[in-house]
Amino acid sequence: AKGNPKNLHGLAEEIASIFGGDEKCMKMAEKYARDAAEKGNTHEYYLTYALILHKNGKKKDAISAANKSLELAKSAGNSDAERQVQQFIQKMEG
Repeated sequence: AKGNPKNLHGLAEEIASIFGGDEKCMKMAEKYARDAAEKGNTHEYYLTYALILHKNGKKKDAISAANKSLELAKSAGNSDAERQVQQFIQKMEG
């Protein structure tokens, strides 16, 4: 997975899905998701990063990552992704 954003993203999602209750594993998932988001720079990767940050209790950072995801979705013209990210942000802020 080293360095490949797609692999890092998949790994982060898998760890979060299987070991969501394990703090140590979730820290690892957060790192992989951050690396994937920064290297891949897609709305999907930033949304995954935001979801994992949120699960890890980092609400402020999660909102920041979600806003980056929203920005990328808008610039890609992906209205479905925009809606999905906006709903997630509203849920966190609610």
